[in-house]
Amino acid sequence: MQSWPVVLVGILFFLVFSVTGISSGLGLPLALPLGLLALVIGLMSGLYFLGLAKIRLPRSSFGLLVPAALMVITFVFAAIRANSSTDSVVTDRAHSDEVYYILCLTTAALSGMFITAIRKFDGASALEKAMFFALGFLCFTQIVLLIMGIKNKLTDDLPSLQTEAQALSLLGLHVQRFIPAISTNVNGAAVAPMAVISLAALRKPRSKSITIGLAAISLFLLLLIDAKSFAIAAFAALGLFTLFRSFPSVLATIAVVIPALPPAITLSKDFLWLSFLDQRKSYYGMFTGREHIWDGFWAVWLKADDFHRFFGYGLLGQNTSGMYLKYKDMFTDYQTITKTTATLHNSYLQILADTGIFGLTINMLLLWVLVRTAAAWAKNGEESNVWGAFTVLTISLAIAAGTEVALTVYMRESFALYIFLIVAVLTLRSAKRENAGRASIRRP
Repeated sequence: MQSWPVVLVGILFFLVFSVTGISSGLGLPLALPLGLLALVIGLMSGLYFLGLAKIRLPRSSFGLLVPAALMVITFVFAAIRANSSTDSVVTDRAHSDEVYYILCLTTAALSGMFITAIRKFDGASALEKAMFFALGFLCFTQIVLLIMGIKNKLTDDLPSLQTEAQALSLLGLHVQRFIPAISTNVNGAAVAPMAVISLAALRKPRSKSITIGLAAISLFLLLLIDAKSFAIAAFAALGLFTLFRSFPSVLATIAVVIPALPPAITLSKDFLWLSFLDQRKSYYGMFTGREHIWDGFWAVWLKADDFHRFFGYGLLGQNTSGMYLKYKDMFTDYQTITKTTATLHNSYLQILADTGIFGLTINMLLLWVLVRTAAAWAKNGEESNVWGAFTVLTISLAIAAGTEVALTVYMRESFALYIFLIVAVLTLRSAKRENAGRASIRRP
């Protein structure tokens, strides 16, 4: 029973992943999801400051804390530069991203303090339970809302399925691409089911039927929203973990390298012959048009001056640098605002455009330390299956980051999960180290 307060906080935290998605999808006033967010912050801070804070916090692990803090600093620097833009589209979108970034960091930090303050909860397994049931609840809710006919208004800004619809028809699913009601975008909707599948693969539940049921619902949702890369990410991460679970540093290195592979491969002009692998349109290739977006990035970034290469162009760097002009015409089925602010569909390229080589180096270091830490505990620590689930989930995000901006604030659901994982691993790792130190002191 001691873990259920953490589970409750986890459910509330993950429900506010899509503040804008909830309001736009259900036609509700923005005050409602913001009120839910205030409830999360109030609950966690209240429980913490009204007595739980009497217990001294453990010392943080600087190996993970320093790159995390530097990541925040680079974002602030990028936000300041975006706010000085004369383009109202850039400044308006930047303000929205800044608010979400602050809210995400606040709730994640308070979650960390809350987890740390409770000394009697059953370790990392409580947090894993919170994540699994919270995200599984989101997936179940999406399916229920779909059955009820509740539609996300953002769906009207999406093209219909082509090749994917043909594949899904073989399974008896006749659908068009859509965004489930509780989401900011179609890829954001894919984060929860990907995470549930990643966690379900390694968790050891008391009731396996519930785990299998939520995993099945999640897989169905991934198929329904055309999330090929996220489905691949979950199963590929599990395979990599199975092969290299005894080598944490190798796993961490693989996770860091994977997001760089797709855009690096497409630097070869001979690569486009692989376009036969995709039947959407003759203009699209193996990465469903992303190679043309990446070509637009390289065309600008390789000619940039040293300052912009090292520090980037600020938030929405693809816009302020003019990169979007190289590929905006691809989005013929979308609204003008989507064409203007369309991301680079790769986390590393987006980070390079926003914060340059400096920001990318910090983010790669943070990702390496995060995976290395979780994988090491999965190998040698207690609750190894739970830490293994955290490792698989983080690698899943890294794989998805190869074709989406999953590690940036532009994909809010995945970014919130990423930040939550950083805070959780940092907190739990610090607590483990302090508890181990106390145990060794008590030994005669």
